[in-house]
Amino acid sequence: MVRPDRKHNQDDMNKGTRNTGNRDILNRRSYLSAIGTSALAASALAAGAGSAAASEDYEIIEVGRGQNWVHSLGDGETLENVLIDITAEGADAQIRASGDDWTIRNVGFRGQAAGTNVNRITAAGSGTIECVYLGDGIRSGVTRNGGIGVPRSHRGAMTIKNCYIAEWTDNGIYASERDVRGTLHVEDCYLRDNNVTSLRMCRDGSTIEGCVIENTGNVPVAGPSDGSYASVMSRGIWTGYGNADWEVDIVDTHIAVNSSNTNGNSIAVISSQHGTWGDQSTLNLVDCEVDGTITGEYVTQQNVGDDPDLTIPSGTPTSAEEAASGVSDDDSSGGSNPDESDDADDGEEGEEGNERLLAFVTEPDARFASYEFVAEGPVEFAEADYETPSGGTIEGGTFTAEDYVEERDDEWHAGGVTGGGQGDAFTVRGPVTALEIDQPDVMWVELDGERMSPEEVVEKTSGEEPDDSDDDGEEGEEGNERLLAFVTEPDARFAGYEFVAEGPVEFAEADYETPSGGTIRGGTFVAEDYVEERDGEWHAGGVTGGGQGDAFTVRGPVTALEIDQPDVMWVELDGERMSPEEVVENTAGEEPDEDEDQDEDGSEEPPAGLTKAIVVDGTDVDEPSSYTFSVTGDVVPSTYRDATIDDDTEVDGTTVTGTVDGNRDAYWFNGDVIGFSVAGDATVDIEYDAR
Repeated sequence: MVRPDRKHNQDDMNKGTRNTGNRDILNRRSYLSAIGTSALAASALAAGAGSAAASEDYEIIEVGRGQNWVHSLGDGETLENVLIDITAEGADAQIRASGDDWTIRNVGFRGQAAGTNVNRITAAGSGTIECVYLGDGIRSGVTRNGGIGVPRSHRGAMTIKNCYIAEWTDNGIYASERDVRGTLHVEDCYLRDNNVTSLRMCRDGSTIEGCVIENTGNVPVAGPSDGSYASVMSRGIWTGYGNADWEVDIVDTHIAVNSSNTNGNSIAVISSQHGTWGDQSTLNLVDCEVDGTITGEYVTQQNVGDDPDLTIPSGTPTSAEEAASGVSDDDSSGGSNPDESDDADDGEEGEEGNERLLAFVTEPDARFASYEFVAEGPVEFAEADYETPSGGTIEGGTFTAEDYVEERDDEWHAGGVTGGGQGDAFTVRGPVTALEIDQPDVMWVELDGERMSPEEVVEKTSGEEPDDSDDDGEEGEEGNERLLAFVTEPDARFAGYEFVAEGPVEFAEADYETPSGGTIRGGTFVAEDYVEERDGEWHAGGVTGGGQGDAFTVRGPVTALEIDQPDVMWVELDGERMSPEEVVENTAGEEPDEDEDQDEDGSEEPPAGLTKAIVVDGTDVDEPSSYTFSVTGDVVPSTYRDATIDDDTEVDGTTVTGTVDGNRDAYWFNGDVIGFSVAGDATVDIEYDAR
């Protein structure tokens, strides 16, 4: 399949998504916009042959408040050139197709689904779904609903091509029932930010070709409106069922599903043993580019790189209107919406010296380098009158899927994404108060053409000269800021953690990778990661997995830290792996007194990492009492609370057996107590925060 906007035009590919071809995209989109709803003609619902060629005529079906519009197709029937509007409150719609030779073509859904139907389109049999827009998805947290569902009754061969499917809570395309017998061929589709998985297929002989699968961090939460459960997963392609003898070929497909651009479980491609149903189908990756984890014993790779081009495939609509009009095969959506304002220098320059040009410039190898900033005065997209060092243009607002300027609470917030040796530019007419660059190794910022650090931009635009006696910003005194990292094994899934600190905490990115090559960056899972100040303390936590990690800077003692899955997650302080208890000790700022092993009450300090205590007290009992218990961590005898250490006490790994006879036994431990029995009248006291 020829994809002129990707592999067959190396120059454009080197420029990434930002190239001069965008101007042609804008012209075409302006034309489609001009057609709008005024060029409507008679209904195109009648059955009949057709093509995907662009049409100026389409019907609008407006679904009323609380209504559910359903259209069914059978043998030889066609639904085409229709825009289905479900923007009314509680409105919903569904298309159902079955039989042979049916066609769904040039159909756009406008508005988010209300959750009435399991899938927006349910299809089985031999047919074609072509040029369909399902990009408005479903509201987060409503229920679990999918874009296109292929039931187990499917027989024959079905083709899905040039479809835009985004932000569904239960799979973008689901065609992975255990006993499905028909094949599915997905071509030149764009799937973005779908929960569970963007594309699920298992049947032998099915294919995926020329598609783009991307998660940008906007995956909607799956869960009912009553909030009884909520989940976010971010897989690219998964089988789910099938068997290892079935093979699905994935050709010339570009996937970006990694920890920095996803919510939740970050896996690009996976096929392995299912916990309930056994083997899954084999996925064969051929001539693909994948940014993210590829895992499972049933995935093969041939000529697979790690630099995906996420340009939306040619002919795929980016709006309901484009779909209903019919995007022709020679159209290219290019992955961005039109910038309808061409007059960036419209005369609102303000007084001389008040307007500054802020430019974000990239190296040629930069890919999807992002940035954001906040200013006190107006901000507008602009175009610099000079080029980047590699000859690229510097113009803001060209990637409208990501570039933005917004006024919020009397502040101006702006940001965007660029790369490939290009740049973005803005005019700012007030102090820049905050500025962050996501990939500083391949992107830098310039103020009025002069390269600066983000901190220098803030200083220069504030109108105040920097104080040379205090150049440490918010880092505090040397040694006060620490990097706290939570790192996972590749098989970790939704591993949670939380901690409390006495000083400020911020999301951060470590300057090293996990042992499995993943990034360590906090705040990427926005549904779970958090930093909050409560009652003079800082509380933080989150969820990660898949060999990735989360990171924070802390500027005060960590007083409590808990890891949910210690078998697949650990914590590091300034790059050194430690136990949670060691982190607390090392950030406290007090060195242990090696000459003083006991408190004022005569009880010893616990060994590093052991802060829980078990005390078996037989001092007030006339008869001896025997006991036994086990813990999930380490355990050592102790003199805590004036306990004695008896020779008859037996510690076998994590299991302890002993006897008290008018005395007291004590133990330091970590982990959890998983069994405790006492024969006699001795009392047992378990202290989970003894020190």
